Amino acid sequence: RLVSDWSSDVCSSDLVYPDAKAEQGRKFLNYVKERRRFHFDNAFKRILPRPTGEAPRPTAEEKERGFVAFHRDWMKDVNVNDRPLPGEIVAELTGSAFQGEYEPVTVSVLPQRDLGKLSLTVTDLRGPGTISSSAIDVGYVQYRIKRVTAEGSVYTIAPRLIIPQASAAGSEGVARTFWLTVKTPGDAPAGVYSGEVRIASERGGSLT
Repeated sequence: RLVSDWSSDVCSSDLVYPDAKAEQGRKFLNYVKERRRFHFDNAFKRILPRPTGEAPRPTAEEKERGFVAFHRDWMKDVNVNDRPLPGEIVAELTGSAFQGEYEPVTVSVLPQRDLGKLSLTVTDLRGPGTISSSAIDVGYVQYRIKRVTAEGSVYTIAPRLIIPQASAAGSEGVARTFWLTVKTPGDAPAGVYSGEVRIASERGGSLT
């Protein structure tokens, strides 16, 4: 039996053992993983940003669906452990743009329990004309390790990349931000357009 250790971005080791000793092989592999974690935790220190906001007090509806949704200006980061600030719980998302401009619109989700996969869909925007949903790119903000000290022994986790996928993991207590980019057509008539953004969870409810 060949077991590859994919605990990092590349395969760092291979473990080979006969099927007849599968139980011993699994025990040894678990031991190696525990030792690696022990040495990592003693060599590196993680410092997370101070979370924003107070611990949320979900409404009955939010408890049932399993998450709180909020909006923060896209120029301000939502960190991995952030919570909504006063005024960030909103019923709608808004943006404005001229013809031909790209307009970012963001929405963040704070799961109250493990929700499995979170998915976001958006409809056409209708008003004086129609802006097709195909003109709206959807992605999620991915957190990455960031050095605090030059040699990396102290690190933090920070929002870094927009991954062009409309679904992401919904882990308890981990704030997840979806980033929508509306590509306004060059011939879009001026006026107010509206549509629907729907957030659905694999193991909970949904919100439109």
